[in-house]
Amino acid sequence: MDGSLRDGPSIVIIPSINHKDCHRPRCAGGLNDEQTDRQYQCQSRTPCQGDSCSRSRNYLMAGGKRAFDRQNEQALLNVSASTIKDLQKANNVLARELVLAHSRAKESIGFLQQQLADATARQEKEHQHAGRLKQAEEQHKQEILDLQHKLATERTARTAAEGSLRELKRRARVWKKRLQEDLALRKDAAESADATASVASGKLNAFPCPSQITIITHMTNAVKPCSLRLPWT
Repeated sequence: MDGSLRDGPSIVIIPSINHKDCHRPRCAGGLNDEQTDRQYQCQSRTPCQGDSCSRSRNYLMAGGKRAFDRQNEQALLNVSASTIKDLQKANNVLARELVLAHSRAKESIGFLQQQLADATARQEKEHQHAGRLKQAEEQHKQEILDLQHKLATERTARTAAEGSLRELKRRARVWKKRLQEDLALRKDAAESADATASVASGKLNAFPCPSQITIITHMTNAVKPCSLRLPWT
């Protein structure tokens, strides 16, 4: 953590030291104590290995072993106490780090919540703007449909007007042709009438008679071309 922990395992398990004297049976069959000790081992769960199992008669070895065990226990206790102190220091460091991390997490949460609120507000504005755009699009579509209908109506009216104009032009050509023919006929009739009047006038000059002159004059005035009115005027 902070460099104060030793290398190696941080948790040391202290084994419980329970000394149990070996139970030596009574001598039987003329065996001495040493032979009996070699024949019978300690009747505990773990068999005795060499000198690790103390006999009750060897008080010096038993006392030395107890002192050695106490020394080992004290050493283990010292190591455990040092390890506990290191763990406490590490725990304090971790607690401070956790407090700092918690405060930073709170700040981050507040910042993220503010960003979320801003994003939600922007999304709401964009949603409203999208709604307005959609409404305007619907209006534009309706206007386009109206304009298309109006254009189709105007095209139909224009087609009808063009048909009427072609019909009027055709009628005008027919009437013009008829009028030209009628005018030519009237001109021919007027020319023939003028010729007849001039011949009659010459004859009357040879034989002057007031009554005949008056009649010829009336006939000449009757055959003069008159003004024509066109049917569309």
